Amino acid sequence: MTETTPIILTETDLDSMATVDGRVAIVVAPDGAMTPPARRANRLTKGAVTRMLESPGFEKAESGQVISIGWPTGMAAEALDVLAIDKKADAV
Repeated sequence: MTETTPIILTETDLDSMATVDGRVAIVVAPDGAMTPPARRANRLTKGAVTRMLESPGFEKAESGQVISIGWPTGMAAEALDVLAIDKKADAV
């Protein structure tokens, strides 16, 4: 039987993003437009988010897909999860 990972949602605090343990999730549009937390994560990781957004793998990503960056430089997190989703997406 598979165990589920507990998810803890917290209010966005851009100043403490670098020190958060576990996984950090950010949202970007399929066209590569970044939210303020995504821009902050990009600065912390010295442009790793931008490089991922410019990669062929992201070009193939569909709305709703998550791409993970493991052990992101400049962050204490074990992974930075990038969710590609349209700003006007509907809940299904």
